[in-house]
Amino acid sequence: MAKRTDDEILADLTAKQREIEMRINAVKARSKERARKEETRRKVLVGAVILAEAERSEAAKQRLQALLDKHLVRPVDREVFGLPPRPDRPGQVGVSGDGTLSPDGDDSP
Repeated sequence: MAKRTDDEILADLTAKQREIEMRINAVKARSKERARKEETRRKVLVGAVILAEAERSEAAKQRLQALLDKHLVRPVDREVFGLPPRPDRPGQVGVSGDGTLSPDGDDSP
């Protein structure tokens, strides 16, 4: 059997390295997707619990309305809950499209 050259060994190792990097990236992508789905599920469940409580309790309903009025600044978001549009207030924090809080309700990246 002929002895392999350093270039052949390096080429084989580089190919294995690329394969391992691809596998690592696939695992990371699956993990990130799973975390995103879990976060979405948590948001849905929290929302369902809060909405159910608001249906049972007038105080909870009023508190929820106050929270929504305070934090939702984009007209399209306010419309979903029947809240009237309001002028932007500087420094106001709002909920962005991905559910995170953002300054001035700006959900742009």
